[in-house]
Amino acid sequence: MSKFFSNWWIFMIFFCVACIFCSFQTYSQYFEICDNGIDDDGDGFIDINDTDCICPMELPLSLIPNPSFEDMTGCPLNENMLELAVSWQQASSATTDYIHQCGGFLSHTLFNDDVPLPMPDGMGCIGFRNGKPLSPNFKEYTGACLTEPLEEGVRYTLNMWVGFMNEVDSPGFELTVFGASGCQSNGILPFGGDNTNIGCPMNVPGYEQLGSERVEGVSEWVNTIISFTPNSDLDVIVIGANCDPNPFDHYYFFDNLILQKTIGFGESLGITGHPCTQNVVLNAPSFEVETYQWYKNGIAIQGETEPAFTIPDTQVDAANYQLLVTFEDGSCELSSPFLFEIPDIITMQSLAICDNEPVQLDDQSVNETGIYTELLVNAQNCDSTVITDLTVLPSYDISIERIICEKQEYILGTQVLNISGTYTEIFSSVTGCDSVVTVDLTVLPSLIRADAQGDASIRLGEQTPLQAELMNLDQLDILSWASSNSLEQICDTCLFQLVRPERTTTYTLRTIDVQGCEIVDNVVIEVDQFYDIFFPNVFSPNQDGVNDFYYPHGTNNIAQILRLDVYDRWGNLVFNNRNFLVSDESNGWDGRYRNQNANVGVYVYVAEVEFIDGIIQQFKGDFILSR
Repeated sequence: MSKFFSNWWIFMIFFCVACIFCSFQTYSQYFEICDNGIDDDGDGFIDINDTDCICPMELPLSLIPNPSFEDMTGCPLNENMLELAVSWQQASSATTDYIHQCGGFLSHTLFNDDVPLPMPDGMGCIGFRNGKPLSPNFKEYTGACLTEPLEEGVRYTLNMWVGFMNEVDSPGFELTVFGASGCQSNGILPFGGDNTNIGCPMNVPGYEQLGSERVEGVSEWVNTIISFTPNSDLDVIVIGANCDPNPFDHYYFFDNLILQKTIGFGESLGITGHPCTQNVVLNAPSFEVETYQWYKNGIAIQGETEPAFTIPDTQVDAANYQLLVTFEDGSCELSSPFLFEIPDIITMQSLAICDNEPVQLDDQSVNETGIYTELLVNAQNCDSTVITDLTVLPSYDISIERIICEKQEYILGTQVLNISGTYTEIFSSVTGCDSVVTVDLTVLPSLIRADAQGDASIRLGEQTPLQAELMNLDQLDILSWASSNSLEQICDTCLFQLVRPERTTTYTLRTIDVQGCEIVDNVVIEVDQFYDIFFPNVFSPNQDGVNDFYYPHGTNNIAQILRLDVYDRWGNLVFNNRNFLVSDESNGWDGRYRNQNANVGVYVYVAEVEFIDGIIQQFKGDFILSR
């Protein structure tokens, strides 16, 4: 027969001792009767709250290795020593602490309180911080590679203990479980690399949040159960606080983390109805047992000995309900507590509206900054309080005056304006509220007329004129020329000038009249990069005054001849010259070699030429020396 929860044997042999004093007899009760709702032994504990009535639940084998932190390689003496606990890993760069009684390290050095003793299971546990040092994103997490992966779509339960110090250093918090796949993958454990302020695992790829539960306690250990269903196969578990920023420095402890398929913890109570509709029924599976007994907050409910129990509609306070079943062999099983609680649902929301757009809250339309409370009833008949922090943002109505000059434009939103008049545009402010802007635009006529003359196409080295044609020169305040080639020297205030650009260049004429209106006009000179040089194919150095020297011929687009070398047909260098001007016979070869007339014949030249735009080219060829 499959048992209801987990198999334990429960009750001890009861006995009583009769004492006779003087003339009457008094019976003292030294044991607790576990189903009568009375503190029989006078120790302050009633029914299953008393240790006399223990029917413990046997927990399954955890998928988390070393769940109670008892297997270790050494005793921790200080913080950040989780590596001493076998199989456990620092899940975050912000490091958790290994606590163990063997080393005497029982709390973080920055906190006054120690871990609550005794620990739930053994002598070891871990400690972790939620918040600080570089608040609000500093959080410590612990993690482990599981002994077998969690399966997608399968329900799992984590039964664990959370330890608290005082209520200042360990206030209630949202205990949260995360999972990932790829236990040995870089970036899974620890997540976030070396960034101790990365926050929670959800801030890095590969993690999913599995479940959470709010836990509270003061100087004690609290047993906590979280159930969840993974969305994918996972082999890494990470546990800590939730992802909310926390600017404070809070500290907690973990111990005895039992993770297993929910079915491994035994069958649960069947639950129908909802607390807000006051029709909650708790059901046990029907099978033959000796007795059923229902309990509220650990105290037997008299007369409730059937497999089903209906929570009375008079129950308005939170209460834990459990079922104890006893089998014919004397063993017992006790269900996990079912917390009956009529939820007081409080929803906080922040809204920002514009002052001309009121918002409807419940039965009122509001457009003033403030905090508003609405009392609602949700679909399950639960009272729901919605608290709205409303901020009313201003819209604006702005009027401005602008003056532009003829041929200028004024941009107002989507409008391009160049005519005097009054114009209106609606803008959305940085807060998202509509604002009306009205512009009174005045367009000033230009007092002068200016035209830049000289668009042309030239060859490299040629000159071309620039000319400014002006009308009403007496109204001129400023005239200037500018070249797109910042290295070019030009006359920036001349009405007329000659320019010799080395590359295609734009010249900008800018004039400003006495009322400040500007006229800008451009001249584009396109330069053909024509590299013009001529090397003769024959010369006759016979001193007749004609063609007696061999030299390159060219125009003013050549800056200089960097090198001219002449070789005879055997490769001998018979002439060379460096860095001289083109078309200069005095720098050419006179036809002599080693103070004698060179032989008639074919010679080869090699030249490097620098042009005025900085380009250097090499030229090669041959020519004939004749006499």
